[in-house]
Amino acid sequence: MFRDTGLYASRVGSDLWTKLGVQVNFNENVWALPKAGLLAVTRGADGFEVIQHSSDEGASWTVEMSSFDLRRGASR
Repeated sequence: MFRDTGLYASRVGSDLWTKLGVQVNFNENVWALPKAGLLAVTRGADGFEVIQHSSDEGASWTVEMSSFDLRRGASR
């Protein structure tokens, strides 16, 4: 199961898993939200955390919040 890293999705109750064309690094946590797509929390090499959301199975991602912006005092 752990030979091929990546992000997988199942539409039939985990009987069949398909690898999505998404690059996932080991410093990311990704959750599937049943009615809201994917949520990823990433810690970059520079130490900043980023929360991202995808509603198209990981084809594109939107940054929802970044600790870089919070440290600069920017609000979203």
